[in-house]
This record gives sequence, C-alpha cells and structure tokens, in this order.
Amino acid sequence: MESTRLVLMALATVLLWGCDKGPSGVIVGSIAAPMPSGTNAYDLELAFHDFAYQVVDPEWEQERRIANSASGSHWEAKYEIYSQAMLSRAAEHRLDSQSLSNVFNVLLADARSNHLAYLPFAAYSANYKGEPAWLVHLTWEMQDSGDLGHIRAFAITAKSLKQVGFTTCQ
Repeated sequence: MESTRLVLMALATVLLWGCDKGPSGVIVGSIAAPMPSGTNAYDLELAFHDFAYQVVDPEWEQERRIANSASGSHWEAKYEIYSQAMLSRAAEHRLDSQSLSNVFNVLLADARSNHLAYLPFAAYSANYKGEPAWLVHLTWEMQDSGDLGHIRAFAITAKSLKQVGFTTCQ
C-alpha cells in the first residue's frame, strides 16, 4: 500500500512538472556597490541595467537557462518552490530572509495583477540611498504562453518595499 502511494506521488510530480528541472543552485548573494539613483529617467534606466547585469557569470547563466526552460504551467507552485529555495539560501548566508520574503510577495502580486508568470532565480542584497534593498532576477512570460523565455530584474527596498529599479529582456 505504501509503495503504491509513493508511485502515485512520483507520477503526480512528473505530471505536474513535465520536463522542468526545478531549482538546482538558485543564487543568493550581496552586491557591495550602491544601486544607481538620480532624476534623469533615461540615464537611470541605463545605469540600472548595467548595475543589474554586473552579476552575470557562468553560474548565473546556468540558473537562468534552467529557469528559462521551465514552462509557464503551474507557475505559482514553481514560484513558491524557487522562492523558498532562495529564502533558505538567504538564511544560510545570514541575509535578511524576512525582507526577501516580503519582496517575493510584492513580485508575486505584480505577476498576478499583470497576468504574467514569474520564476525568480537570483537575488542579491544591495543598498539604495543607504537603505537595504534587494535585486531580484526572474524569468517571465505571459500566463499560459509556454516557456518562460524573458528576463526581468527588479530592485525593491527592504523596508518600504518601494520599487527603485527595473529592467527587462537583457
């Protein structure tokens, strides 16, 4: 009886995930340089893009490819699994996992309100005008549109949860 239950659980997992690999080594770290700020929107957009993608390295590329290969089906369940893996990693690194959890809630609400599917794969503790903030990279697509083939990066302050940076599709 127990073996039947285990087989059914394994089958349900395969059906739910299909060919998606799931999180392997989601990335959580810190960036020492402060996030860009300013009043000129165009200059700030360019500066934030450069800031957001300074972290690209082979590990980041590997995690992006894994997240990009995920389908948009059941994206909210996948979002929960990826974000929980990242929260665990943040706690291991003694970073503020509670504020990161709050940021993930903000991003989840953004995805739902815009009918998008998000899958976070990298988060970096950073600083914006002296205030703690998070830089989160995620893959995205319109809900029910197939694989998550685009990239976005959000910068959100840790305390006030204010979005202070955004870039999409590298």
